[in-house]
Amino acid sequence: MPNFQFDTIAIFALLISIQTLVQVSRNWADFWDDRVTANDRSLAQRLGLFVILPLTVLLHEVGHALATWQVGGTVVDFQWRFYWGFIIPVGDFSLAEDWWISFSGNLVSIVLALLPIPFLLRIRKRIIGEILYSFVLIGIIQSLVAYPILSFVSQRGDWLRIYDFTIQPYATITLIVHIALLGGLWQLYRSPMAIRWRLGRNPAMLDTWESLMHQTMDQPMEIEPQLALADLLIAQNEPSAAKQVAAKLTRTAPQDERVQLLQIEIACQNQDERRTITAAKKFLRRDLTPALQIRLYQILSFSQYKISRFSEAVESANQGLTIAPNDNQLLCYRAINHWALGQTEAAQTDLDLALTNTPDPAQRQSLQTWCQDRFNRK
Repeated sequence: MPNFQFDTIAIFALLISIQTLVQVSRNWADFWDDRVTANDRSLAQRLGLFVILPLTVLLHEVGHALATWQVGGTVVDFQWRFYWGFIIPVGDFSLAEDWWISFSGNLVSIVLALLPIPFLLRIRKRIIGEILYSFVLIGIIQSLVAYPILSFVSQRGDWLRIYDFTIQPYATITLIVHIALLGGLWQLYRSPMAIRWRLGRNPAMLDTWESLMHQTMDQPMEIEPQLALADLLIAQNEPSAAKQVAAKLTRTAPQDERVQLLQIEIACQNQDERRTITAAKKFLRRDLTPALQIRLYQILSFSQYKISRFSEAVESANQGLTIAPNDNQLLCYRAINHWALGQTEAAQTDLDLALTNTPDPAQRQSLQTWCQDRFNRK
C-alpha cells in the first residue's frame, strides 16, 4: 500500500478524532457521570481507536528510535503521521541488532496494549474502564494480529524482519511467545472474570448472571437454569460462553426442543446466516409450541435481512405475526426490511406499532432514535 493511501487513512482518522473530542466536550457532564449509556460506550470506543491508539503509534516509533540509538545507530528521519509512521535508522548493524530495531517498536505497542489489563477490575469510574477496555481490545488486535498480517500482505513493515527465520533464535522464540500470548488473551477474554466485568455495565444483569451461575453449579442436571443462563449470555453478546453452556445442555438433554433452538440461536449470533436459515426452516416443520415458532420466525427474519433477502425476511416476520400480532421484535424486523425495500410508509406503521408494544424504556428510546434518524420524526 503506497504512502499516500496510508496518509489518506490517517487524515480521515484525524478528522474522526477531532469530531470525537468535540462530541465528548459537548456531552461532558453526561459522559463523565456514573451512568454509562450506549452512546457513552460508543464514544469510549472511538476515543480508544481514534485518540489513544494514534498516541501509541507515536510511542511505537519512539521505541524504534531508542533501539537504534542503543545499538549505536543514527535516526536520520522520524515520521509520525497520526495513524502510521516510520523511522530511517542508519548504522553498521548486525542481523540481531537490525532485528531488535524492528521488534522494539512493536514491543512498545504490545506492552502498552497489555498494561491496562490488571487495572480494569480496580478502576471505580466505569467510563474510564470502558475507554481503557476499548483501547486494550483495539491495541491487541492492531499490534498482534492486524499489523503482522498487513506486513506480510503488503510485503513491507517490521514483521517481515521480526519473522525472518534466518535470524535465530529470535524469530522462533517470538513466534512461540506470539502464539502463546494470543491463546492466553483469548482465554482471558472468555473467562468468567472478563464476562463479569462486561456484565457489570448493567448491575441487575450481573446479579442475574451470578444467580444463574450458582444455580447451574448447585443443580448441574437441571436444564432450566442452564437454558436461562445461555439465553442471558446470548442477549448480552457473549457467544463463546453461551456455546459452552449449549454444549453441556446438548449432552444432558439432546432431544429437548429448547436445547436445539439454542444451537440455532448461537449459529445466528455467530453470523452463520445460511446455516441458521436452513436449521430454522427445518425446525419449523415440527409441531412446536407458539413460543418456539415465534422465536424461530424472529431468527429467520433477522438472518434473511443480514444477507439482503429482504422480501423473504418480511414474509418470515408476517408468518410470526400471525401467531403474535403485537410481537415488538417481529414488528421491528419487518419495519427494517420494509425500509430496506424502500417501503417507507409500511416501515413507519410497523415502528409505531412496535413502539406501542415495547415495555422496556431503553429499547423504546433506541427505536425512537432509529425513527428519528431514518424518517426525520420523533
